Amino acid sequence: MFEQKTVFILGAGASWHYGYPTGEELVRKTLDKARETSNFLRRSMESLPLREPRPVIVREYPGQVPSGDIQKQWEKVWRDCEEFIKKLRQVNPLVIDYFLGQNPQLQPIGKLMIAWVILECEASYLKSGGNLNRREILSRSPRLEDRQNARYLDLTSFNDDWYRFLIHKLLNNCRVSKQLHENRIHFVTFNYDVSLEYALFNGLSAIEFLDSADVKKFLGDKRILHVYGKIRDYPSDNFHAVDFSLFSNTPEDLARYSDSGTKHNAFVTFLDELYEASKNLRVIDPTDKTEDKDILSDAKKVIADARCVYVLGYGFDDNNSKRLDLFESLRLTEQMVSPKSILFTNFGDINRINKKASKMFFGNFNTFLSPRPPTVGAPNAKYYCEKSIRNVYEALAFDFDALEEK
Repeated sequence: MFEQKTVFILGAGASWHYGYPTGEELVRKTLDKARETSNFLRRSMESLPLREPRPVIVREYPGQVPSGDIQKQWEKVWRDCEEFIKKLRQVNPLVIDYFLGQNPQLQPIGKLMIAWVILECEASYLKSGGNLNRREILSRSPRLEDRQNARYLDLTSFNDDWYRFLIHKLLNNCRVSKQLHENRIHFVTFNYDVSLEYALFNGLSAIEFLDSADVKKFLGDKRILHVYGKIRDYPSDNFHAVDFSLFSNTPEDLARYSDSGTKHNAFVTFLDELYEASKNLRVIDPTDKTEDKDILSDAKKVIADARCVYVLGYGFDDNNSKRLDLFESLRLTEQMVSPKSILFTNFGDINRINKKASKMFFGNFNTFLSPRPPTVGAPNAKYYCEKSIRNVYEALAFDFDALEEK
């Protein structure tokens, strides 16, 4: 069990194992979805009989023209979609969130595209049972042999499901259902997906002696805090997946959805589901936000109070770190009132991450630069900090000790 107060801070690298994209890949995929949406909008507004029904985003778009002029409503959203495509290609940002924060007019379109990507990744993982990022890496390889082998790759043969370590630890020494609540653990995630909720709910629900009410209560209680929102509530018994089998996402298929009344209506419904999900998402704004102060306050508190902190798949973005006061709550000194242990991943031993982590934890730039050792302090001392240069799964499997135990 997690006997010490423990918090997991999760970045995009933690969800990568479940088929979700990291920064630059999310940019590329949102651009692809925007092109497909633009084609649909253009063909729809050019076809007089197909101006109705309109997707919710067309009817409710910010700054929309009066509802009587349906043609101009379609054009307004289409033009912003085209503007989104144009600017995204010109800037080619490292992170889509910053781009949308700097272009607030394009946020409704951009968040719709992000929702499409995230929900499609969710559906693909649930269908395949494996990490499609593994296949995509091979498909983009310069080697012909890799690209040919990508389609035959057995995704289930890779060790990616690191949530299994959490379930094991949550149940360790748990004898009766009520003891599940004795686990002193929280999660603070910058990710939109709910793969963690899905895995914990299904994994714990499969344990016979755990009462379903205890499982649901455990996953409540502000257990998982999404700093920038989440794509949906956690999937449970009544889980509804968006149907991505309606079309193949090819330009020809989208054309058919624009030209046929029945299929047009189906695609409108599809866009409405994406738009509803996109309302739950927020982006990294260049200026401080006033939204979700409660979530930020809760996240800051559990991090500050934690005796053991896992920082997994996180790029140490300065704005994100400042928003959660990580430079204060994760600073390790001999003057600390309570001991603290921090275990973080830096896949590939990237020096930029080494310097950012060093600055955050110790106020300098070189504590974790090679060839310096990956550990500082001792588990039974005032503080302890450890770096793993493996991915999240391997770090938990091979490197990190169970410091959350008393």
